[in-house]
Order: sequence, then structure tokens, then C-alpha cells
Amino acid sequence: MDKVKKVFISGPIRNIPNNNQEMFDNCERNLISLGYDVFNPTWMKFGDSWERKDILDIDLTALAACDAICYLPGWENADGCKLENIYATNLNKDVLYFDGESVIIGE
Repeated sequence: MDKVKKVFISGPIRNIPNNNQEMFDNCERNLISLGYDVFNPTWMKFGDSWERKDILDIDLTALAACDAICYLPGWENADGCKLENIYATNLNKDVLYFDGESVIIGE
């Protein structure tokens, strides 16, 4: 049996109603239905004393442990996602995209 791939979801969170929770959760459900094991960064809840750098450090650590990254719509406009993209590219992670309804395998 093939090993289940771990996937990190990357998408915009800041300045989006409810921190884009619905899109992240829809993507998570879709990935799980396809047999993936998912890391959804919106699971983590941080208090006000957490700096953005600290949160990105945690995200990148989780991404390093994953086999793939799945981008949500709008990721190209989010600074944190751009950093995750550079990191994932340098680590040769597989790429997936979620268009709001279904997962698309990247090139």
C-alpha cells in the first residue's frame, strides 16, 4: 500500500472574514476525501502576544514535515503564502490547488 501523503494547506488568512476558515475547512474535507492526511494551519489559535514571525516559523516547520502543499485561491497575494511557496519550491514539495470546489494536481 502506498504511503498517504501529508499535505499543508496554504492560503490567505489575514483581512478575510472569519480568517478564511470556511475555505480552509472545505479544502481540508476535499483532501481527506481523496485520501490525503492534512495539516490545516487554521487549527492553530494564537493569542495577541504571538508575533507574525513566530506563527510563520511554526507554519514552515509543519510544511517541512509534509509531502505536498495545496494552495487556496488568492494565495499569490498573501505574504505568508509567498514565503511558504518559496520554501515548498526549495524543498521540492508536490503541488496541489483548491479552486473552492475541487483539488487540482499541479504540474
